[in-house]
Amino acid sequence: IRCRIQSRHSNATRYYAWIRYSLSDTTITAWYCQCRSGARTVGCCGHIASVIWYLSYARLHDFHPSPGRMRVVQAMEYLR
Repeated sequence: IRCRIQSRHSNATRYYAWIRYSLSDTTITAWYCQCRSGARTVGCCGHIASVIWYLSYARLHDFHPSPGRMRVVQAMEYLR
């Protein structure tokens, strides 16, 4: 899987994250992210963790962000 993640701090910054998994084993075999901490040898960065969380939990359990978070997102979209 390859994901493009927009930085929350800079509009011009995008990170690409790759996650390799096995369908037969249902395990993640490798991951990499272009962010500063993405090439860790132990653990993973927040971008990889958020993609795994979204794919394994949020999209299957009808997750909705908090109302405060949604107001911020709506305000930012309004300004664009």
